[in-house]
Amino acid sequence: MSTCDIQAHFEEAYDVEVSPTFISQVTNTVLDKVKIWQQRPLNTVYPIVYLDCLVVRSRDSGATQNIVHQVRHSLRFVGWKERKEVAADLRTIYGASTLQQVEQAMDEFAATWDGKHPGISQSWRNNWSRLSEFFDYPTEIRKVIYTTNAIESLNASLSKVTKTRRSFPNDEAVLKLLYLALHKIAKKWTTPLRDWKPAMNQFIIMYGDRVPP
Repeated sequence: MSTCDIQAHFEEAYDVEVSPTFISQVTNTVLDKVKIWQQRPLNTVYPIVYLDCLVVRSRDSGATQNIVHQVRHSLRFVGWKERKEVAADLRTIYGASTLQQVEQAMDEFAATWDGKHPGISQSWRNNWSRLSEFFDYPTEIRKVIYTTNAIESLNASLSKVTKTRRSFPNDEAVLKLLYLALHKIAKKWTTPLRDWKPAMNQFIIMYGDRVPP
């Protein structure tokens, strides 16, 4: 709830008037927990590190949102009638087993779609030095890496608590809200990632000396 929401709730439910300043002072106690959480010791090993961001406007900084996955970026060039077919052909690229198969799939994709959508294959080739590292790993690991459902679910949950506010008074207000939301969301994290066991077996094969028992 925003400061104004809390103020209105106290007045309606308890017939008590509290100032926005008082509410801010009370909720500021959360900031100590935020600092402890930010400075907590990390684990010695993380099999996968996802880097993603959620952009929230505050009066301290006016940012604009820009997170874009390669496949989604590609589909921006395509009309709705062709999206399903193009997406299926793109899957032959990122779903290929070897780099040789990937290069063949890219050539076939270009031959099929460059006449209508030349920007798609060009985008993939321009970013290929970065994307090709993805194929250093076996299929079992790649499935876990490119399945971003967990991250998107997290961001969607955080967006629910921020979308009703056009902007926040400062960055600390953002941190307080997101910390409390994360604390609540984390209680639901009881299901492992899909296809995690086969991926873990491959991690053990490739990096056995780094995987704890």
